[in-house]
Amino acid sequence: MILKKYHRLIGLVMLIPLCLWAATGVFFSIKPGYQGAYQKLYVATYPLAHSVTLSSQADWQELRRLKTILGEHLLVKTNNQWQQLHSHNQQPWPAATPAQVQQLIADALRSDPQRYGNINTVDGYQATTTTGVNITLDWHTLGLKQRGQDTEFIAKLYKLHYLQWSNNAFINGLLETIGLSLLIILTLLGAWISVKKT
Repeated sequence: MILKKYHRLIGLVMLIPLCLWAATGVFFSIKPGYQGAYQKLYVATYPLAHSVTLSSQADWQELRRLKTILGEHLLVKTNNQWQQLHSHNQQPWPAATPAQVQQLIADALRSDPQRYGNINTVDGYQATTTTGVNITLDWHTLGLKQRGQDTEFIAKLYKLHYLQWSNNAFINGLLETIGLSLLIILTLLGAWISVKKT
């Protein structure tokens, strides 16, 4: 029967993506290593020594005051963008020096030395550690992002699962469309063959 031939042919074509979907689906369900791969990293903060009087500006939407190893910071959100000020005079902090970036990140890494180890290199607002983790500092919000080899591995699995097998967005979209279309056709053919048998 011609429908069976088409069903078998499409099944063979879809064998690789179906196996990938099953394997990666099991991995995403169990989530081994996710805790470390997506662990939140924060700058280390310390108790504020004294209170200050702030002359709030009309365009300030939000503010945060904190103390790090570098001193006291006033983070102010204006026009949906953050900027960093000195809390004592509300003047802008200058861009961080490589030594300041290293101080902030090194202080944060003490929260989990087993994962992060020590700083290996610093380039701008990015640092790599002796354990191969990349750390990025957002100076305006004092936010940190970490991405290790385990994070990269999981990201690659997501790309495999969603048929993002190339670096070209158009090709990836085409693969996704073809894969889903073939899966729907395969299902419909299988259902039709089953109905015809009965």
